[in-house]
Amino acid sequence: MMRPTCGHCGYDLTGAESNRCPECGWLFIEAGVRVGPDGDTRRKRFRRAVILAIVLLAGAGVMLTAEAYLRARAARDQAIAQRQAALAQQRAATQRQAGATPQAEDDSHLDERGERSNLVTDPADAGDAP
Repeated sequence: MMRPTCGHCGYDLTGAESNRCPECGWLFIEAGVRVGPDGDTRRKRFRRAVILAIVLLAGAGVMLTAEAYLRARAARDQAIAQRQAALAQQRAATQRQAGATPQAEDDSHLDERGERSNLVTDPADAGDAP
């Protein structure tokens, strides 16, 4: 619905009975009378723009956080693979120095970080265990 507002202060003039704005006191002839939609559309647009900006910034923050997490995870996985390869090379070099021929290593006894697990998988390795 279209409502008349004061051209000077924007006061809603619906039902005004004099030729002056009840808010600012300007004469309608001097200030002018504007007819437009209900409410302050400039304020509504600004509010919507602020909400949109907040949503976009939050979305960008989530995306950047997810990207950083995925990069860190990939770097960790690469470091684990490099460590496992270095350990395998070190074992092969140690076996060569001892005079044994390097054998294909079974990495089933290594945990996810490439370190030797404390679990005994072969009963012969248990030694004097009952």
